Amino acid sequence: MAQSFVMLGYFLTVRPFERSVENFLQVFNEVVVLASISHLFVFSDGLAATSNGKIGAGWSFVFLVVIQIGVNSLVYFGVMSYDAYQSIKKIIENLK
Repeated sequence: MAQSFVMLGYFLTVRPFERSVENFLQVFNEVVVLASISHLFVFSDGLAATSNGKIGAGWSFVFLVVIQIGVNSLVYFGVMSYDAYQSIKKIIENLK
């Protein structure tokens, strides 16, 4: 958990990627990882959670993963489409 906080701080301060969308995506992924880690406490034996609480936490975890996969897919598809558009535009300009 501490490593995720360190990585989150790193991504927010250093912003290591050239594109801001990539930096945003890394911050988003770290936040989802932190939220997922908090679900693990519900599933441990140290916490006296009811079976309904564990089921609800399980569905919440699944929801987090689905949202993360959806956002990552949409962002990468958008970046890939934009890069393809720019490449095609450059090829057409070179042909003229």
